[in-house]
Formats: sequence, C-alpha cells, structure tokens
Amino acid sequence: MKPFGFKATVTIVPPTRTVYGGEGSEEATFTGDYLVFEPSASYYAVDEGGNRTGDALAAAPVNAGRYWAEFTLADGDKSATAHVVYEIAKGVPPYTAPTGLSAVYGDTLEAVTLPQGWTWADSTANVGTVGTHTFPATFTHADVDNYNPVDVELTVTVEPKPLTVTADAKQKTFGDNDPELTYTYSGLVNGDDDSVLTGRLARLAGESVGNYAIIQNTLSAGSNYTISYTGADLTINPKAMTVSAPDVTKAFNNQPHGITVNVTDPAEGYTVKYGTTEGIYDLNESPTQTELGTLTVYYQVTAENYVTYTGSAQVVIKLHEHQWGNYSADGATITAICANEDGNHEGSLTTTLTIAAPLHTTYADGNSPELVITDESSIRGSEPVEYYLATEAGEKTGEALSGAPVNAGKYWAEITFGSGDNSATAHVVYEIAKADPTATAPTPTATYGDTLANVTLTNPESNTPGTWAWAVDTATGVGNVGPHTFKANFTPE
Repeated sequence: MKPFGFKATVTIVPPTRTVYGGEGSEEATFTGDYLVFEPSASYYAVDEGGNRTGDALAAAPVNAGRYWAEFTLADGDKSATAHVVYEIAKGVPPYTAPTGLSAVYGDTLEAVTLPQGWTWADSTANVGTVGTHTFPATFTHADVDNYNPVDVELTVTVEPKPLTVTADAKQKTFGDNDPELTYTYSGLVNGDDDSVLTGRLARLAGESVGNYAIIQNTLSAGSNYTISYTGADLTINPKAMTVSAPDVTKAFNNQPHGITVNVTDPAEGYTVKYGTTEGIYDLNESPTQTELGTLTVYYQVTAENYVTYTGSAQVVIKLHEHQWGNYSADGATITAICANEDGNHEGSLTTTLTIAAPLHTTYADGNSPELVITDESSIRGSEPVEYYLATEAGEKTGEALSGAPVNAGKYWAEITFGSGDNSATAHVVYEIAKADPTATAPTPTATYGDTLANVTLTNPESNTPGTWAWAVDTATGVGNVGPHTFKANFTPE
C-alpha cells in the first residue's frame, strides 16, 4: 500500500447503456490510481438546467432521462465528490407491423382500423384505386417515457366497391323490335360518373310471347367496382290481330250464304271458328242463311303470339233492290242501269223511263195537267218535274213555273236523274189549246125611243166568264115596241 497522503486521481465514466433497453451497463464507473478503497456512487435526477434535484435514487436508473451520477472519496473528516451528467435516450420500441389491412375503393384511411398503438399519418387520405398501396403510419409504444414513436410504411389492399345496378323492366309487342335495355345504379364514389360504365345488358333469346330475363351481359364498371346486379324481365306481349268480316247482304236466290273472315295479320298460322251463339265457337265453317231474313254469325280467330280476336257479322237475305245509275237521256226517254250485282240478275240491268205531254190538252178540259210518266222499273224516287214556258220554236224559256200549267199556251216539261257527270234530263214540249167558251146570249130590254147605247148587256152566270158588246152602232134606235134582233160579240176573260 502506498503511504497515506499520496495524491489519487479518480475519473467518473457514465454508464455504457445510453439507450433505454440497449446494450451496456446502467452503472456509472470510475477509473483512478493510488486508491486504497473503492468510492461509492449515488444517482439523482437532473432538472432542465442540468442540476441535481431530489433525493438520491435507490439504484442506477434504467429508464430514459437525464441523470446525475457522483462518486465520493472520504477518509475521516476529509472527503471529495465528483459527478457526471448523462442521458439515457428513449429506445426504439419493439413492434410488428400489422398485415392484412384492407379497404374498399372510395374509402379513406379512417376506414382502415389499426391495432392499438398505431395511427395513420393522415387518416383523411384516400386509399386510391383497387390494388395494394403503402401509407405512412406511426407506432407509439404504451411506454411513451422510454420509447420514441416509430414511422412505418403499412400496406393496404384496396378491394373493389360494390356498385348496385338494377335493370329496368321492359316490354314490347310480339313482332316489334326490342326496346333499349336500361338500368339504374347507385354507389359511384371519388367523383366517378356513368362514364365508368361500359358494355351493355342483354336478354335471353326468344321472340314468342313470354318473359325473358335481362342479364348483366358485358356491363362493367371497371376494376374499381364490383357490380351487384338485380335483373328484370323483358315481357313480350301478344299482338293484336288485323281482322275484318264484312256483313253480307244478298238478294234471295235460294242459295246458302255465309260470312268471310279476312285475316291480314297474322298472314298464316291462325284458326277461325264459328258459331251462332256469342261465346260458343264450335263450327269450322261459317253458318249460312238461305231464306229471307238475317243471321248473326259469331267468330273467333286464334293464333300463337296474338291476342284472340272475336267478332260477329250478319248475313242478310232480301229481295233484290235495284241501284239505278249511269243515266242517259234521249229526248223524252231516260235510260238507267242497275249496278246492284247481287246475284239476282247477271251483270247490269237496263231500264227506261219515258215522259209524255199531260192529258190536259185544252184549257178547262178537266184532265190532269201533270206530265205523264211511264216508269218500267220504278227508277224514279223524289226527282221533281219542272215546267217552263216554251217559245214558238219549242225552246225552254224563263224561270221554272211554280207548278204544272193549266192555261192555254206552249210549255216545256223536264225531269232530271242523277247529279254532276252522272246525270241525264228528258223533256217534252206540249201545248194547251184554247177552249171554246160557253156563250148564251143575254136577253136585254129597252124602251121605245132608246138607242142601243141605253141597253146593257149582262153575261149570264152559266156562261164562260167574259163580256158582251154591241157589234153595231150603238146610236141605232131600238125601234117600235116588240122584239127586235141586233148583232153583239162575246169576249171570254
């Protein structure tokens, strides 16, 4: 041993463990020479100014922080103390980065749940398109006093977002073109619009009446979406038929007559059934009517893919009715042709109507002043006879008279059938002669010394209306007493 009083040097060495949980010792050490005994060590906390504070710690500190370590050499009442301030830094915490993190297209990182202690650097960040992406995150150990947070890139797998697509139900009529297949959708995100939708719907094949499923076919929203598809049906409805069955009107000819059902759509593949009671169609051919009268025939037309058609038509058997037309005229004769080719006569039937002068040929003869009409087949209906004055040359003149003339004179009578281009007029010119009047001479009286001027001639009531006048000089005297004869003239009104 060295004799006491020799000079000794002691150097304090901070602990070799500088990071929490790291390698090395938490104990401070010392170095020196000429030491005859080992100095003791004490540990304290340090304030922000680097000064020792508080009581001595129970042992060498192991937690992160700033510390004060001191050694004291003492011999009796003599001592010396040396110290060192050192720091144990926070350590890097042990961690296992989470895996299997997933999100849906359109999400933000806020939707991706991390284990306890983990946080996203920016939870509002969008996860991006479908696929794998890395995003910065921070792990913070529960022992924040001893461990620093750790920044780690974590991998997130982005899955497609479900997009709801619902097909619209459609319908059409058999034979028509298909309508456009449309749909509604919901669930687009990230500002996407319908431009992301490509492809088209389709429907199952078939053109007969029925329901056909509308399928997704090639409709796609791209890799960022998974379509959740709800289908619908295209309904093909039966088509209305085009059917006609005209009523049948025939002249009685002792032959049976039925109806004809004309089907223009469909052009083929249909069945027609008949009956005489509505709703009962048990006959393959039309019922017929032979005798005079009316038969109602009911019919039903059926065809695949068409709406069943029902209807009725009548068969009317009656006597032949002429339908006169195609008129022509030749003087006093009208010729007419029947256009009713109903089987009662073959082709056209020609007839004539002839007009003649009235039987009233002399004024006041008591005969009818109306035109004499000979109508073989009753072609005349309500056609009027018109009367006019005629010239000496036999030409019509002036306006029509109000009726058949009765006075003496020359006249034109005419009757017209049809109208426009299909019309004809027959006429006759005739004359009503003047009649011989009834004239019984009056029996006047006079006084001796009178002249004929003093004798009044009065027309007897039984005479034809008219006036009498002396045919001799009225200054002639009447002569002596007794009957005398003088000539006079009668003028009818």
